[in-house]
Amino acid sequence: MFNLDRGCVLYFGVKYYRYINRKCLLMFFTVVWILAIVITYCRFYDSTTPWAISCKPVFATESNVVTELTKWTIALILAVNLATYFYFVVYIRNRFIRVYGTTSRKNLAPSNQLRLLGKVSLITGYFILSYLPYVLTTLFPLLDYKTQNGKIAHTVLLSLLILNSAVNPFLYILRFREAIYQMKCLLCFWNEPYIDKLKKRYKEQFATYEIRVP
Repeated sequence: MFNLDRGCVLYFGVKYYRYINRKCLLMFFTVVWILAIVITYCRFYDSTTPWAISCKPVFATESNVVTELTKWTIALILAVNLATYFYFVVYIRNRFIRVYGTTSRKNLAPSNQLRLLGKVSLITGYFILSYLPYVLTTLFPLLDYKTQNGKIAHTVLLSLLILNSAVNPFLYILRFREAIYQMKCLLCFWNEPYIDKLKKRYKEQFATYEIRVP
């Protein structure tokens, strides 16, 4: 979702703020939550049980049209994330060429663009690293789950997938300067000299601005 949001910002430019408002965001997040619930349910769909849901692990669930479509839907989501990330890379590369005539003068690049690419790389990379192995092993018969090693591998991959959900809030904090500041204050409360220095720097940044001329 982060990648899609940033991709729309780069593609639409100023028009993005004409299309995206508070009401639109609320509707979008609601749809995403509902879609996530539906996808989770469909992954364990089993028409032979009373509630049409299987209590078995994903790899042991009977394959049917619903579960297969769900697996490929998740694969499509991963593909969209990859495509959006490559769009970022190509966009910023073309921006370098248009402004500087080369892609090698990174020391002259606007720092906000480099930070954006760094954040997107971190969030996208972690998402793909934690999600892709599990999705591939459930989409294709890459592991023998009847063996002990196969069960251990499945448990590790599933734990990595769950860890992605736990780490995501901290990764998304990287988007906002205020959130980063508050998180540093919270985690480094024991280091008073650092907190004082951090508050001073934060106030200076808040009271000033920079004009960047390419």
